[in-house]
Formats: sequence, C-alpha cells, structure tokens
Amino acid sequence: MGYFECDKVIEDTPNNLWNNFSKDAGISKQNFFEYFLEKEKGFAMEISKLTLFNDPIDVDDICGFVAPQSFKYVDYDF
Repeated sequence: MGYFECDKVIEDTPNNLWNNFSKDAGISKQNFFEYFLEKEKGFAMEISKLTLFNDPIDVDDICGFVAPQSFKYVDYDF
C-alpha cells in the first residue's frame, strides 16, 4: 500500500500511550490492553510523512516475503 517515515518513537506506560494516542491508534481499547497485558512500558511511533503507492504491491509477488506483523524493510532499489 505504501510507506511512512517515523519522526520519533515515544516510550511510555500503556495507560499513558492509550490516553495520549487512542484516537489515532486504530485499535480497540480491549485489544490494546490485551496486547500490553502485564507490560510496564510500550512504544508508539509518530509518523511524519505517509506515501501511498499508485500501484500497490501484492505481497504474493515478492519472492520469499515473510514479515512479522505487518511490515517489511526494503531498500531504495526495491
């Protein structure tokens, strides 16, 4: 679909992250706190620039594509 640039990474408690970023988190409160269950800290990324591809790449077209969660690092020659 695209890529983004990360302006900064915020480290804080799950409660503070939820209080500060829940409206932009794209996740329900229940799922958020289940993810951070028994964790003292978490991280949030501040996105500074979002670029969407004109023609999205189908991950099935990428040989050997295996990515944890929902990302993959690519270089500029990609």
